[in-house]
Amino acid sequence: MGSEDATAGLERRHLRTRFEEAQLQQAATADILKAINQSGFDLSSVLETVLRHGTQLCRAVRGSLFVLEDGLLKLAAAVGAFPGFEDYLKQTPLRLGPG
Repeated sequence: MGSEDATAGLERRHLRTRFEEAQLQQAATADILKAINQSGFDLSSVLETVLRHGTQLCRAVRGSLFVLEDGLLKLAAAVGAFPGFEDYLKQTPLRLGPG
């Protein structure tokens, strides 16, 4: 009986974790849709919202989002960047090329 109780407890904990993750995803989606609706076509604010929630959902400390323009990767948003690094990336686009 004890192993059945332990298995049931593990299953409940797993289901609770999945439910909590689903709630976080739904809240993030709602916030992103709200940002899109309120942005007035300000892509920067939408990308910042997407990155902030993506970073939280992945339980990451830092995140960066780049856009490709004219063969260059340009920083569009950053979360948790080291001091000065975000400014550096904004001023120094990354050129795509071999290795």
